[in-house]
Amino acid sequence: MPKSISDTAHWVAFCRAMESERPDALFRDPFARLLAPANGSAPGSAMFSRFAADVVAIRTAVMDEIILKAVRDYQVDMVLNLAAGLDARAYRLPLPRDLRWIEVDLPEVLAYKSAILNGEAAACSLESTALNLLDPDRVQLLERLNGEANRILVLSEGLLVYLTPDDVAALAADLHRQQNFHYWLTDLMAPRSMRIMSAFACRQLAQANARLRFAPMDLRAFFGDLGWRAIELHPGLSEMRRLNRHTTVPASLLSILKIVRGNRLQSMDGTALFERSG
Repeated sequence: MPKSISDTAHWVAFCRAMESERPDALFRDPFARLLAPANGSAPGSAMFSRFAADVVAIRTAVMDEIILKAVRDYQVDMVLNLAAGLDARAYRLPLPRDLRWIEVDLPEVLAYKSAILNGEAAACSLESTALNLLDPDRVQLLERLNGEANRILVLSEGLLVYLTPDDVAALAADLHRQQNFHYWLTDLMAPRSMRIMSAFACRQLAQANARLRFAPMDLRAFFGDLGWRAIELHPGLSEMRRLNRHTTVPASLLSILKIVRGNRLQSMDGTALFERSG
């Protein structure tokens, strides 16, 4: 059960370990079991925990696909993994050796991860930077990286939902100021889903100092006003169907997690790829 915001990284690793050990796994993460606590679990009721584990699995699989496509088709030469947590993609994905992968997180998270994975070889060029992403020093990091690559993909998995809208807007603006930051891959939550999810795990999230805060009413307008154009939207339920993963969805969520197609889609639970505009 998470006791701090950093502990959410442990139960995400636990969910990835559980997925990897399924006979019908959507991905194989051989490092997740090493990184996860032996008795980890998702917060909330048992039904919510099963649902949360499937959400993590779907999100991981979809982001894996997009990252590999971005490197292959969009000539991305650097991935900036914000709030990287215990993500092991730099080790487990078939990435080019010359791709630079920069992971950023709190010092204690990176120290734990480094100790566990000591001696393991990354598939690409991996660097770690200890930094609180709300620290103004992030601008210096972004400026430095902007001068060291041509086409950068920003990855922020499991991060934005815990930030305030103002914090997300400030981060989006800081990223957009750097000319070589071309793509941004992230997960998003719809407003009504956030309220219901918060109710399911209110006490546990409060203990972890991980209150859900960001769920834009109109994701295109929010990010578009900040210079980021949505080029791929992957609603969670449609991805579950595509990947043939039938999850146990709490009844209170089922009625709102509907797929709204075309330009009418304003908010969603799922994964989005944004491209720099302007």
